[in-house]
Formats: sequence, C-alpha cells, structure tokens
Amino acid sequence: MPTDIERQAERDKYVSVYRADPNYRMGRMRMMDAQSDVSWAADRGCHTYLDIGCGRGEMLEYARQCGFGLCEGTEYVPDLCDSEYVVNRAVHDLHEYADNQFDFVTSFDVIEHLHVGDDELLLVEMSRIAKRCMAITANNRPSIDRLTGNDLHINKREYDEWDEILRGVWEPDWNVDRQTNKQYVSVTWRAFR
Repeated sequence: MPTDIERQAERDKYVSVYRADPNYRMGRMRMMDAQSDVSWAADRGCHTYLDIGCGRGEMLEYARQCGFGLCEGTEYVPDLCDSEYVVNRAVHDLHEYADNQFDFVTSFDVIEHLHVGDDELLLVEMSRIAKRCMAITANNRPSIDRLTGNDLHINKREYDEWDEILRGVWEPDWNVDRQTNKQYVSVTWRAFR
C-alpha cells in the first residue's frame, strides 16, 4: 500500500491540474461511452448511483436525467466537492460507505491514477458498495500534465492485465463483461449480479 505522503503527493497534482485548467474534464467521446454505461445500469433497474473519482460531476448530472434518484460522487480534489452531491473522499476512505449502499457504482478513468495497492482497494470497495451493477474504465496511454510535463497515469497496465486483476477481485460474485463496442481509447468493464 502507498504511504500517506505518496497519496498526498498525487492529490496535490490534481489540485494543481484542476485549478490551472478549467477544461480538464471528460471529453466528448469519453462522455458518450460513460453515458452508455449509466443508461445500461438504468435499464437494469438501478436507481441509486455512486461515481468514484467523479471529477466535475458530468455523470451525476446525466444519471439524474436518466431517472436515478440518489446520485453521489466522491472526489479527491477538495475544490470539486460541494459536500452535498460530491464528497471529498479518497479511495482509502471508501470504507465509510455501507455494504450494498448504491445500486450502481462507477469509476471512470481513475484506476490508472492510483498507486499499486490502492487500485485493488478500489475494486474491492466498489464490489462491496455496489448492490446490482458496476462499471469501470482504464486508460493505458500517457496523460501529460501541461504544467509539469509529468505523466498523470502512474499505474498503466496492459488491458489484458487489468482484465485479469478485475476478474480476480470481482468474480465469481459478479458477472464481468469487458466491453468491445466503445469509442474512446479506455477499456470498459461492466459487472452485474
């Protein structure tokens, strides 16, 4: 597991990125893929939603439009939190949620930003908090911070390796489906039970 100092250093990067770039958010193609995941969960009867690492909350708004009742996000960057719909909570603080608290839990393009150890913790917590459905994406390409030149993706892996890790944590309790019909470069996995 990473130390608190290592986690804080990563958090500080994103505080800086979001402050410096008001356009740091989901792009159009990424958003279209994520919207299809939210619609999929709505079609499966999900009504409550948690988006882990929700950024500027684009998917929370879309979920409300799809008829979800309770929509909440977590974000590590305090400036993005409003304490009502988006709470300041790190992956290692997700234990504060109850088992099966939300019908649907997502984490879009977050896992590659996490330290080794926290990546699997995210998967464990998602599967504990979710009652019916989950969706997660991973991106294995560089994401360069224009201010520092640093790659923000500190945990890039081949997609087959992510697939093995996800299935190792989620199966057999969850049916895991790797999506092949997406537009964006990130790979998506959906899980349901």
